[in-house]
Amino acid sequence: MAEVLTVEIQAAVASFRLPTEVNYQRSLPAPPPTTLIGLAGAAMGAGEEELWDGGERGAAFPWHRLLVSVLIDHQPGVAVDLWQLRKFDREKKSCTRSPYPRELLFGPRYTAIYGGLDRCDLERLQDAFRSPRYALCLGRADDLARVVSCRIETATSVDPTDLEFEGTVLPATRQDIRIQPSLRPGLRLRPVLFERLPCGFTLVRGGARCPAGLRDFAFVPLGVRVRGRVARAFALGGRYWTWLNC
Repeated sequence: MAEVLTVEIQAAVASFRLPTEVNYQRSLPAPPPTTLIGLAGAAMGAGEEELWDGGERGAAFPWHRLLVSVLIDHQPGVAVDLWQLRKFDREKKSCTRSPYPRELLFGPRYTAIYGGLDRCDLERLQDAFRSPRYALCLGRADDLARVVSCRIETATSVDPTDLEFEGTVLPATRQDIRIQPSLRPGLRLRPVLFERLPCGFTLVRGGARCPAGLRDFAFVPLGVRVRGRVARAFALGGRYWTWLNC
């Protein structure tokens, strides 16, 4: 058993760009761990140094103990928007335009799950999500999110040996899972997406962020069930999930 904070969030539009793609920017189907941590940081009003330095040096909140996970509550619509980059040439004093397509998710709804904290800190985070200090964004700065509900619940620890995961993110590689699509007439499925992503950042001189704690993740959409090897698993509301950054 574990006490967790569940935050149901939705947005009109969201986009979680894959960090390795430039010319064609696909979107992850769910927020990665760094976005989930960033949402909590925005709600609490935490700065970059406090959030990513681990919160161990007298910080007001124990960010180094925060665990995150996410459930996909609704399969969003997908569209492709055309953007432009302006490239400036200092020597020629000229500007060229470089178009690139970017995937957008329409009407996404997620349940962000936070844990690893004691009851007092969970209540502080709950209060922050109910009245966030900064705007909450799902991806880009203008992809504003709205908190639908925010409550502290008890998750049940379950044996991860023979579980089916659906609509969530798993710390796993292709070799760790077995895919079982749930087929029915008229169903449109997105494939399971495997990506290597950071669980945090380290700050360098000038405030630049460098990826830290790279791990392999499997983004499992709704409509696809997978059996995977995970260290720990929990049940909440009839669905199974695991921590992404423990």
